[in-house]
Amino acid sequence: MVKARVKQRVQINNHMSTFSSDHHQHAQHIRQLRLLATSCFAFAAALALITSWILPLFDQSPQLITSAPWFLKPVLRWDALHYIHIVQHGYMYEHEWAFFPGLFAVMRIFEKVNTMLGSALTAVLVSTAALFIACDSVVTLYKLSVNLLANPSVALLASQLSLLPSSPVTLWLAPYTEPFFTYLSYRGEP
Repeated sequence: MVKARVKQRVQINNHMSTFSSDHHQHAQHIRQLRLLATSCFAFAAALALITSWILPLFDQSPQLITSAPWFLKPVLRWDALHYIHIVQHGYMYEHEWAFFPGLFAVMRIFEKVNTMLGSALTAVLVSTAALFIACDSVVTLYKLSVNLLANPSVALLASQLSLLPSSPVTLWLAPYTEPFFTYLSYRGEP
C-alpha cells in the first residue's frame, strides 16, 4: 500500500515536472518569437526607408499625397492610395467597393487621434499597433501550432518561417488589410 502511494506520488511529481518544463519551454519560445518579430519589423522598416532614399521611384504615386510625412512615403503605394482616398472622401468610385470598411474605420480613428495629438505621436501609435499585431500574430501562430501539432519545436520553426513573408512591407508596415486578416485568422475570429 505504501509502495503504491509512493509510486503514485512519483508519477504525479514526474507529470508536474514535465508540465513545468513544457511551460518553461513555451515561455522561452514565445520570448524568442517576440524578439525575432520585433527585429524583423525593425529591419523591414529600415530597409524600406533606406531603399526609398537610394533607389528612384518606379511610380510617382507617393507624390500624390503631399500631407504624408517623409517616413511614410515608402509604404504609400498601390492600394494604400485607394484606402486613403476612401478614408478622406468615402466610397466614391466603383473600384473602391472591392475594399472592406474595417480598415477604414481604424484609419479614421487614427485620423481623429492625429487631429488631437499631432502627426508625430499618431505615427508612433500606429507603429506600436502594427508591431503589436505582428508580434501577437506570430505568438498566436505558435500557440495554435503547438495545439495542433503537439510538437513545440515544429511549432517554433513554423512560426519563425512565418516571419519571412514574400512582402514584409505589406504585412507589417503599409496600411493594408493583410496584417489584420492574418492576425484575426490565426485567432479564429470572424
